[in-house]
Amino acid sequence: MSRSKKKKPASATRKSAAQARLADALAGAAWAEADAALADALAEFEVLSAAKTPAQRKDAMFLLGQALKRAARKRGLGRAQKPARRRK
Repeated sequence: MSRSKKKKPASATRKSAAQARLADALAGAAWAEADAALADALAEFEVLSAAKTPAQRKDAMFLLGQALKRAARKRGLGRAQKPARRRK
């Protein structure tokens, strides 16, 4: 005996389409946040480039590091392991 394929109910089709639209919207929002974080890091780099004194450079490097870490988190990037300790 052959069985005929059952069609999905219209409500299930609408529900899966709505879920797909929601997933697309959330993904778009996540990329927009990541892009904004990267733009912040680029702005911090400009501040570092304009720093004139060692104290200004130190502060700007700290802020740039924070901005880059924030951008990496938004993109889902991270360190796989701790960096090796430098020898003197």
